[in-house]
Amino acid sequence: MINLVEEAPKRPQSGKRLTTDTRYPKKDMIHSLHSALASPFSASSLMLPSIIRFAVAVQFTAIAVNIGLMMPPKTGNLGYLICLLLSVSLLSGTSVDGLAPANPPPKIYQSASQIPSPPDIEYPFTPTKFDDALLSIFRWTLQRQSGVISDIKGFDGMIAELHELRLTRGIEELERVSSRTMTALAGPIPFIYRSFFKEWDATPALLAAFAKLFLPFLVGEMTLTTLSTEGGDAKGGGLLVERCRVLEGSGCKGICSKMCKVPTERFFAERWGVPLSMEPNFETGACQLRFGVEPLKLKDDATIPPGCLCRCPTNSGSGKEPLELC
Repeated sequence: MINLVEEAPKRPQSGKRLTTDTRYPKKDMIHSLHSALASPFSASSLMLPSIIRFAVAVQFTAIAVNIGLMMPPKTGNLGYLICLLLSVSLLSGTSVDGLAPANPPPKIYQSASQIPSPPDIEYPFTPTKFDDALLSIFRWTLQRQSGVISDIKGFDGMIAELHELRLTRGIEELERVSSRTMTALAGPIPFIYRSFFKEWDATPALLAAFAKLFLPFLVGEMTLTTLSTEGGDAKGGGLLVERCRVLEGSGCKGICSKMCKVPTERFFAERWGVPLSMEPNFETGACQLRFGVEPLKLKDDATIPPGCLCRCPTNSGSGKEPLELC
């Protein structure tokens, strides 16, 4: 059983810290500031519906970014930090009411070629202009990291570039290009987040909420879900990709595992300081994300069998394609 919640020192009833660690004055200052902001704010936020809390939190985050960009460094950094703390304080009071349960683990197959294709999509994902803009930024960065450029427009063009990269340079290069792309796009945000927020109980739920806001352009519709703790209680931090656009468009297990799963899990662990487990279901096209949960190594994950999916463009029908391609 995976322990999602680390044992934390008990606090007195007054809500004050037990001790002050003089070795880390900056950390104590951050915790004190968070306590001053969060205690009254989170208590009152419990009276608000989750969607309102999330909307207000997004506004505080947007204000934080504007302050950080437009104001002088000293003043801007303080305002940036305060607004982000308010944002996280709002989300830390969010209950799990209304969250869907997490998906069960996928069925285990001995070979990927045995996995049936998902049923046809009844209501395909329709990207918004915001999604189109994010896709353009992502694809441009991906092209600069890989050097592979297709004349095909939009999402289909990106999938064509990924297949070209996989077939000409292998999935290990695909993984490296994906890691460099995420690092280039994220900039200093993971460092800032890791420095101040990674130890907070609300961190998994916060990351899931922002992933749901910014990643539909790449993976399609998503639903926030719960996670189960060691004691059996439910908490936020789960995110279900209902029908992954990349898996749907590529039909490729190699692109799913090496362009998305493995580098993204490593990226969150190393850059954000938060483990992430991604559990693709090749039979349904869904993927369950669990923030704050340590992932299995790819070689130990029985839900990702060897071989090639029957719908993969490089599958000759034998299911014995070279492992370096899938």
